[in-house]
Amino acid sequence: MLLKHGCMVPVALPWRGSTVIRCGRRWAELERYIPHQKPEPTFNSYLWLFESMGTLHRVLAAYEGSVPRSLAATYGPPDTLRRWLSVTQAAVQSDDEATSVALLLRWLVNQLRQQWLPASRLPQQFIHGDVRLGNVCQDNQGQTIYFDFGFLAYRPRVHGLAYALAFMVLALDLHQTPAEFAWESVTWLVEAYEDAAYWRLTEEERRALVPYTAAVPLFAAALDGFSNDPVSQLLSRLPFLRLSEWLLAHPEAMRR
Repeated sequence: MLLKHGCMVPVALPWRGSTVIRCGRRWAELERYIPHQKPEPTFNSYLWLFESMGTLHRVLAAYEGSVPRSLAATYGPPDTLRRWLSVTQAAVQSDDEATSVALLLRWLVNQLRQQWLPASRLPQQFIHGDVRLGNVCQDNQGQTIYFDFGFLAYRPRVHGLAYALAFMVLALDLHQTPAEFAWESVTWLVEAYEDAAYWRLTEEERRALVPYTAAVPLFAAALDGFSNDPVSQLLSRLPFLRLSEWLLAHPEAMRR
């Protein structure tokens, strides 16, 4: 379907009569290698990334079929985060510093609840779920190639923008504080997305962009209790959590 509409993606190759094979406890597929390169993390690269995401969303919006449910996700509303957080807090309780970060995390999730717009109030469709440089690349001729659809799911489409924004700020901050980031540039990214998607964000989507972006670091940290080293994982999240903290304190940050 994506290839038919001009989106270049890897195609699964059949092996022993099937395009899906067992690989240990997981399922896998064989794909023909497509030469590609990951763009450098510059603002122009992200401007191109948001345009590419708009094109992909436009094509996926027309898809009326179903997809297998992903075993993992990149999306969790506040109530889901609170359930996971209980596991994380218990997992780090032996370390005072990590316990302090977990308390900050719980407070931020409560702040998120107050600003959250539920999915039922937002336009939803199938989205990639993990749009970032590395999963959206270019071939030798500069054509966009989309990889790794393992998180493809029916979600609020603004979640796709928020996820990409959070990791863009993490990649570009150059040791800046969130307050020093050029938040006015988000307007250009959204416009690039809108022009390629052939629609404008709704007013509620624009309101949701800040809390949904703030949710991305919280999502990652809330899951740390399930990792092999919860203490180290959670402590490493603190700079990312500061992004959530600042955004939740400045809900107008992206509304210029």
